[in-house]
Amino acid sequence: MSSRIYPFFLLLLGLVSCDTAPRRYILATGSNDGRHYRVGKDIQELIKAKSIYQFTLDTLGAGSISNCDRLMKGKADLALAQNDVPIANSTGDLRTMLPLYPQLFFILYADSLKPSSLRELIVGRNIAIGPKSGGTANFAQHFLELMGIDASEYTLVYTSYKENTVSERTPVSITVTAFNNERIIQMLAENKAKIWSLDDPENLGKGSLVEGFCMQYPYARPFIIPRNTFQTHPEQPVLTLALDNVLLVHKSVDKHVVFDLVGTILGNKEILVQKDALYNFIHDDFDKESLQFPLHEGVKDYLDRHQPSFYERYADLLALSLTLTTILVGGISTLISWNKRRKKERIDQYYQKVIQIENKLKNSQNISELHQGIEGLNQLRQKAFAQLMNEKLQADDSFRIFITLIQDVIAVIQDRMERLKSS
Repeated sequence: MSSRIYPFFLLLLGLVSCDTAPRRYILATGSNDGRHYRVGKDIQELIKAKSIYQFTLDTLGAGSISNCDRLMKGKADLALAQNDVPIANSTGDLRTMLPLYPQLFFILYADSLKPSSLRELIVGRNIAIGPKSGGTANFAQHFLELMGIDASEYTLVYTSYKENTVSERTPVSITVTAFNNERIIQMLAENKAKIWSLDDPENLGKGSLVEGFCMQYPYARPFIIPRNTFQTHPEQPVLTLALDNVLLVHKSVDKHVVFDLVGTILGNKEILVQKDALYNFIHDDFDKESLQFPLHEGVKDYLDRHQPSFYERYADLLALSLTLTTILVGGISTLISWNKRRKKERIDQYYQKVIQIENKLKNSQNISELHQGIEGLNQLRQKAFAQLMNEKLQADDSFRIFITLIQDVIAVIQDRMERLKSS
């Protein structure tokens, strides 16, 4: 390589290496006394440990509405919010990345009250409702309005999340939160509070009140809180409503970034579950029709498993490199060919390992040994997909043939196992 070409080639390598540096994004969670902050903290730690990206938590908001507002104003790249948050014309900028878990609609009241109806419970009372810019206040007012209770017939007391409790001043507390929120558990245990059931759970599926509400409010769905979910509370099953808590992203975030982030969260869900069982609800088979905000293109690609191409990931970098000099084209072509050759060599090694396992078990009469063979093939497949996600393998015909080969060998082994068992 001549002395003139060498500096340009070094510059190109420097630009490529910069693309692998940690990329920082801002996640709006709201104040650190809310549930969203704790969820954001868990996701922040996971992303940092398992990807090249890093999240900074924005705690300046106070609930779902303010989190989305900061996202639309460009002060954050992602946000945690209730799926039904009321944002005018929001679909122009906001996109859904993932539904995370259901939040339940809790109406708690002092057990000294003996209401015979929802109207009797609500009318004329001070109701703790949490932050004004939170999702609970909007949903509660909408719900009560559809139940025929006007906003002038009760008084909402806006508080911090921590102060949204049943007390002498506020004998009723309404909140939309996770079922295992410590504040709910504490109110039931220490404040002598009860949970109001919106209807008899036995009426579910028979035209219950909550089903009528859900027909008018498609973001909500019926939910039954089983008896003794919170130690000795409730004494009887409670019928209420559930709303999804969602991870939102601004439409301007590159789709390959969103693709990677979704893959990191779904691929490492067990790490989140170890921190909170609530994350068990995270999965990729969610109801897309119930989402208020459309899916980001990166999420669609992930669900369809369309790995972003090299050109999509590095379009700007390639455009810049092409302007340096036409001489660099030869170097780039050589680098790409070398990379493809390495991936081809890797997939060939996978072929050999599958064939070795098949040959080893060809005449095996040991069911345990056949089980081990299937486990080895599954581990081989998982390792290959991990390398595919890390771009150490290429999603081409060779990879698809490899996956088909594994499936065929597993089917043959399973068939042999069945014949051994039956004999």
